[in-house]
Amino acid sequence: MDKQIFKTLFSNKNFFNKIIFMLNQNNIKPIKYSILKKLILNHSDIEIFLFLHNRFKKSNRYKNYISLKKNLFNTGSLNKYNLLNNNFDLQNKIILDVGTEDGYFLDLLNTKSIAYGINIKTDLYLGYDYIDKSNIKIYDGINIPLFNNKKYDIITCFMVIHHMSNKEKTLQSIYNSLNLNGYFIFKEHDIDNILTKKYVDFLHFFYELIENDIFNYKYYLNYDEYYISKSDLHKLLSDIGFIKVDILPMNISSPYGSSRSYYSCYTKY
Repeated sequence: MDKQIFKTLFSNKNFFNKIIFMLNQNNIKPIKYSILKKLILNHSDIEIFLFLHNRFKKSNRYKNYISLKKNLFNTGSLNKYNLLNNNFDLQNKIILDVGTEDGYFLDLLNTKSIAYGINIKTDLYLGYDYIDKSNIKIYDGINIPLFNNKKYDIITCFMVIHHMSNKEKTLQSIYNSLNLNGYFIFKEHDIDNILTKKYVDFLHFFYELIENDIFNYKYYLNYDEYYISKSDLHKLLSDIGFIKVDILPMNISSPYGSSRSYYSCYTKY
């Protein structure tokens, strides 16, 4: 890995200020501009992330990080559930969450639906409130498994498509696993320029360093990104056979923020 993340973003005042904001927001001890500049000019990305990792582990925020992490996951899961519950009929629907991270989201869905989750990871953060682990499967990242040989009424995929190494095959498998008139709902980045790409790289590495006790060299060395623009993803989904539907609120359907994230919904006719 040297993806030149810091050097690229350092050249742009707007994005560099966003990095400083992220560091301060997460209570990494303030770093003088001169020191950070020296680090960026003289060290690789992985060396800088190691420096930040060690600095974060000495911070006050780290002492309370387990409870903070639980709250972050639970808040995120509740937000996702409310998005679905407020815009779709979930009663007795069979739902699959692709790239599921924690069990709280599935628990919430299971109050009305029959919800399952899949991920390529074996070390999932299953949350403190998660009950039934039998409805999560590990899959190969391409072929979507069916639970009890039943297709899904709703498939969700939150910030996962950019991790798919073979988007066409995986999205085709999602299409094949969806019932007619079912919904594919996702959140994704709209990556169409190098600065946004590098900034989203930074976010991935930054969240990785604050979520682990031990610095995960393998994550940094083996990290691959498969970003796609909103327009290119729309074309890919349309070519597969998906039809875009405007069910979600307009204010979350267009890319927003520095990471250019947006929600979208497609159906299968």
